[in-house]
Amino acid sequence: MPTKSIRDPAPEKSRADLLAEIAGLSPLAFIPTAHAAAYLGSTPGVMLNWRSQRRGPRYHGKNDFVRYRISDLDLWMSSRADEIRPDESSTEALGPTTDREIVP
Repeated sequence: MPTKSIRDPAPEKSRADLLAEIAGLSPLAFIPTAHAAAYLGSTPGVMLNWRSQRRGPRYHGKNDFVRYRISDLDLWMSSRADEIRPDESSTEALGPTTDREIVP
């Protein structure tokens, strides 16, 4: 019985390498998941999770051929600009509380 050859996965590129590859592209260009994740400061696994939950930025394609438009990533990031991340919710991030009411 013939054996299937298992292709070795390509070595992972650093975030800087991925960002360098898309640096000169138009906002209308489509990029693969790994590049989109680097652009957002995320991981391909998180992007996959978001797609499975119908969350995250708009994407095109399905299965192993998913692409993101750079302008869609920018739009998605700008729509989330007012959200507070858990690590930013400390009192240091909020600044002085003299003019804020603190509710226990």
